[in-house]
Amino acid sequence: TSELSRRIKDAERDVKRLVTEEYLETPASPTHHNGHHRNGTDTEAQLRREGITQDAGSDDDTEDEDEDLQSVDALEDRFIALEEEVATLVADVHDLALYTKLNITGFMKILKVRFLLLTVNHTLTTLS
Repeated sequence: TSELSRRIKDAERDVKRLVTEEYLETPASPTHHNGHHRNGTDTEAQLRREGITQDAGSDDDTEDEDEDLQSVDALEDRFIALEEEVATLVADVHDLALYTKLNITGFMKILKVRFLLLTVNHTLTTLS
């Protein structure tokens, strides 16, 4: 169970790290900045306020898009790996719960049989 507990903690830490990285890498939504809702119709004014300008036809955007796609693919791969690990952990916890239930049920049966044997033995002893 200590290994299972360690694996759960590791998976939880990895999921938190993935979510934090994605949150930090995702640009702020243009309609929600610092918790204030903005009117989305004045795009030029929003770009000026946020300091974003067009560079008159630079092809740097394609490199950024390629990096973004690789970043998204890497995040998806990590997410899928974490999802599989969590599914395995859930199955392991379920199996452990069943095993524990079987052990408790078996233990209760042993106690009942033992109690019955002691009762029968005591009854036979008193009759003799």
